Amino acid sequence: PLATRPSLFYSLFSVNKFSAIIFCLILFGLASLSPAHAAGNLSQIGEQKTLVILFNFQDDPENRPFTVEEVRERVFTGSQSLNAYYRENSYDLTWFTGEVVGWYTTPYDSGPDCRAYDAARYAENLARAAGVAVDSFPRRIYIHAFTSACGIGGSGSSGGNPSDATLNGTISLATLVHELGHNLTLGHANSLDCKPNIIGAYQNCLKISYGDPFTPMGHSA
Repeated sequence: PLATRPSLFYSLFSVNKFSAIIFCLILFGLASLSPAHAAGNLSQIGEQKTLVILFNFQDDPENRPFTVEEVRERVFTGSQSLNAYYRENSYDLTWFTGEVVGWYTTPYDSGPDCRAYDAARYAENLARAAGVAVDSFPRRIYIHAFTSACGIGGSGSSGGNPSDATLNGTISLATLVHELGHNLTLGHANSLDCKPNIIGAYQNCLKISYGDPFTPMGHSA
């Protein structure tokens, strides 16, 4: 039970048991109330087969900030991994398996424009050419060497089949959990500031994006 097992959710986001339970209800409530197949999305329940593709840019081809094994441990095998997080907080209903491939050098520069989207698709084709069965993985994560041209730490599709997430020079667990949360159809967790009242009519309150500190889809990310 949640009360007697060590929780990665607690250590990462410093929230209480109630918040962890609410997060699970939100995730799997969405899965049951809005069937994934009806929207053309993948199921949020069960094995999530995921391919992680590592790539960099032609103007800095030796920039490989993480080894394949470091990424594999962070995404799939480690005690502080994406897989461990979702497996624990779903009570073993959702888990991630897959492969890590790369590094691939793409024919795009790291700046001045952000070309991460184009570079990711090029790297995907390089993986195919190298014999990787890309299309057998319905979830895909692209991790590239950091570039300030892209301006953000990561992005993720809202559902999709395949779903995709792109990380800018990071394998932070918080970023992985957040962007893969989008892939699992979760939106951002916001808050309302209704000062001077504690709560009030929605139209009289200020909506704060990412304002919920008790979930990885909010400020804790």
